[in-house]
Amino acid sequence: MRDALYARKAGRAVGQMFFAGFGSLWIMGWCQGTRGTDWPMLALIAMVGSTLFLWALCDFRAYRRAAGTSADPAADKARNRVFGWVNLVQWSAVFAANIGLNAAGRPEWVAPAVILIVGLHFFPLARLFKTPFHYVMGIAMVIVALAYPWMAGGGAEYTAGEFATGAILWFGALYGFLRDRFAETPAVAF
Repeated sequence: MRDALYARKAGRAVGQMFFAGFGSLWIMGWCQGTRGTDWPMLALIAMVGSTLFLWALCDFRAYRRAAGTSADPAADKARNRVFGWVNLVQWSAVFAANIGLNAAGRPEWVAPAVILIVGLHFFPLARLFKTPFHYVMGIAMVIVALAYPWMAGGGAEYTAGEFATGAILWFGALYGFLRDRFAETPAVAF
């Protein structure tokens, strides 16, 4: 039982590393789009993103050691296969959207399309990993993608959507950390 709990926490820590890394990239894109090469701001974004990433890495290393071996290797293998397919479809759709929108002369729509695709990919992952918060993140990202052209009246090339996407991913990482901390029930003996 304890090994299964730690294995889940180790898996969530991997997700939090991805959230921290990709969240940082989206927020750096926002910074580049609104402020140009603002080294102090980019350094601050890199520090926050690195802190989130390293926190997740430390959690992963701690939980992975404590988890031991899997109780159901066949289920893990099946879950990893589905995870791989979901991500293959996501990256293929991102690639196709990038090529298609650039070929159509609409490169300003690439960012909203990518945000929509990434948001949609959270729905099967929420079901796969039994993580309801992935639904929240997916819905938030779909809303950002659909509202992107009207955010702050800037049109499709406005970078507020990039900031919102990065913030959603960073919030997802923080939620995972705090959820793991407060979900633990310490043993109490009377």
